[in-house]
Amino acid sequence: MKSLRLFTAILLVILMVADSCKKFDLNTDDLDLTLNLDIIKTNYEIRFTDAATGRTIGENDEIIIRATIHGQDSLFVLDPSGDRYAEYTTLAGRLPLSLDPYLAKPTEEDPVSFVVYAEADGYIPTSKLIETTTEGAHYEVIQLASLAAPPAGAVIKTVSNAGRSDNGILRDSMTVATDGLEASIALSPGTILKDKHGAPLNGSLKVTLSVFSVLENASREAFPGGFMGKSDSAGITSDSFFESAGFFNLEISDESGRSLDKVTNGRITAEIMVDPSIVNPRTGLPVQEGDELPVWSYNEIAGRWQYESVTRIKLSGTGLTAIAELPHLSWWTLGWPGYTCNSNYYLFTTPASSLLEIPVKYEVRFFYSRNPLWMYWGSLYFSGFPAPEQMAYVSSNYLNNNQWFRLSHWPVARFIRMVFVNTDDACGSAEFSFWNTPETLNNQLCARANPDAYAISKILITPQFLETRSRALINVEILCQETQRKTVPTQQIYVRYRQQGSSCWRYEWITSGVSIIWGIEAGDTYEGQAAYQGRWQPETPYPYTIGRGYREGTLTSLTFTVPMNCGK
Repeated sequence: MKSLRLFTAILLVILMVADSCKKFDLNTDDLDLTLNLDIIKTNYEIRFTDAATGRTIGENDEIIIRATIHGQDSLFVLDPSGDRYAEYTTLAGRLPLSLDPYLAKPTEEDPVSFVVYAEADGYIPTSKLIETTTEGAHYEVIQLASLAAPPAGAVIKTVSNAGRSDNGILRDSMTVATDGLEASIALSPGTILKDKHGAPLNGSLKVTLSVFSVLENASREAFPGGFMGKSDSAGITSDSFFESAGFFNLEISDESGRSLDKVTNGRITAEIMVDPSIVNPRTGLPVQEGDELPVWSYNEIAGRWQYESVTRIKLSGTGLTAIAELPHLSWWTLGWPGYTCNSNYYLFTTPASSLLEIPVKYEVRFFYSRNPLWMYWGSLYFSGFPAPEQMAYVSSNYLNNNQWFRLSHWPVARFIRMVFVNTDDACGSAEFSFWNTPETLNNQLCARANPDAYAISKILITPQFLETRSRALINVEILCQETQRKTVPTQQIYVRYRQQGSSCWRYEWITSGVSIIWGIEAGDTYEGQAAYQGRWQPETPYPYTIGRGYREGTLTSLTFTVPMNCGK
């Protein structure tokens, strides 16, 4: 049976309950005929995954991730409905967001940046800085580490009744260590313990110490903010990447659930084991006793690493370790920031230009060579259309931004490995994939500092099916119930769809009430919902059946009208 390729536009039915928005109300008196929301041009799909499994958190269960938006452009970030919330919650492990089109238009010269801070029950909170230089749909992934089932290479130790605080003063010394002595922390009596609001911690104290190996790729995926990002040293913020010798997270809370933020009249002393096979990039040799090791804390609200101090590796009874004094709680890493180079462009191409209207959607996972290992470095999502093969030889100024993806903050003179994952195969069925998945690619980026930013490398992809595969053009129009007038919504809407009876949803941004279905089967029924004002609408998925009159291998146009409350 053929499967649905892009059954999305018909899901605009879900806007039928469009309550009036703060700024983007649909005024039915002005229906000549377009939604005011159509001016939204920039959207995001933020997906939250488990660092151990790679699966989307909450896609098939009731786990909800709570997210808040911070940073210089945070006030311009909206729900796709046009509303702005103090806190957002995920829908099936995903968070759709949009930019205020009046106040935030991302460009190369003036990027839009904001930080998504995420927390969920049973997971260690984290955040990620997101920077955007173009309009359109953007895809981001934030990885969280589970406390109950951490990724390989991570060790988590939780101790209840680890100590006691009397009105914010630690009564006795408190020490907690992981079972294998990968990490330990100690506090001295009299240390003052307060939360972020300055309130003292009281009663029994619970400590959770989580330490992560940088030699296990699953563990590396939990590195907060990603290895490519921002660092702050002496008040100067710069693009950087981290060669980490280890990272860890520390949480301390009292019996009422109040969490420790800062300590005074004392310090938290942390000792971390350093694997002797880690290479010091400053010397090019395995780490050894006496090597300097910078200490950094992660500012989850700013989405960047803050330089704190420097320590030295020492030889103890358990092997090589490093000791750091922690004035506050957060994520911490011991490691070296590295030199980065400018962006390169990689272009998807195909020799068959007649197939270029069929989109691709890949996750691209990057690893760098630390002989003999390939170390996870990060990932990005590319969603767009392939360009004709001959376009690979023309100026990049001619390329559309949905035909290439950018690599930035990459280490100089390192070999990288690019592994492609076809996200249309997410449900395990190749029927969803029109294009084949590119082979793993090894390449050396940034052989010198500041390479040509317009260098183009070509990645050839080939079609998996003939272009005559069944398809249909779907047109959607909305009937405003108050006025009985019709309009076509032109903004992007975040939707999900599936074949009726399937447990596997597909997720897409769609534009202008028009989309193409690939691989349809006459007589099949599909159903869908759209994300609007923090929930999937309608509550019962909207069904649509492909009529049996549909002819195989042709482009059939289907138009239908959806009633909705247009607001006002």
